[in-house]
Amino acid sequence: MNKKAFVDTVLNNGSLPADGFIPVDFATSSDGKDFRKENGKLVKDDVKAAKENWKKAKQELGKEQVTLELLTSDNVFA
Repeated sequence: MNKKAFVDTVLNNGSLPADGFIPVDFATSSDGKDFRKENGKLVKDDVKAAKENWKKAKQELGKEQVTLELLTSDNVFA
């Protein structure tokens, strides 16, 4: 998924693409350093590795298909 294209076209509200679970300017260390700026991009986009891990997970579960359910709200905060 192209995260930048998503935030620029779908959200279109000035949001930044997520490169980690902790956003920029959200958490600082005791010396005031920003967690995200100090640790860089922690979420890697690796399609090949993702496909390999998905295949291994299905084998471990003994499943060929997995059903996912997306839970969301239909409001301004969703």
